[in-house]
Amino acid sequence: MIRSTHSIRGRAKKIRQIKADMDAVSASIKVFNPDYDLRTIKAKSKRSSSQIFKHGESSTLLMDVIREADRDISTTDIVDEVAKRKGIDLASVDRRAFTASLFTVLKRLQAKEIIKEASRVG
Repeated sequence: MIRSTHSIRGRAKKIRQIKADMDAVSASIKVFNPDYDLRTIKAKSKRSSSQIFKHGESSTLLMDVIREADRDISTTDIVDEVAKRKGIDLASVDRRAFTASLFTVLKRLQAKEIIKEASRVG
């Protein structure tokens, strides 16, 4: 197998730069708190972006649907209305994944006490 040494050198240079940047951040933290245990800093998790919704779009749509409902609305009705507003045919997408993404947002809004569950049917 043949590999480009240019690519390997470029990546090695990038790694050295990242290490230098990390050392600079560590030194800056130590200036403000010399006793700070740098090992307690957790890596930032990278979230995958939704292929269906833009950033913040799902919560906005959910809130609009809930706000405009003239009665308590079931989660099934919410999912159907969001899909309708997005122009999504639920028969042509993975309904379980679509519903799960909206349920995640509903739970987050509930945890923030922005919405509350009225009742459970069934």
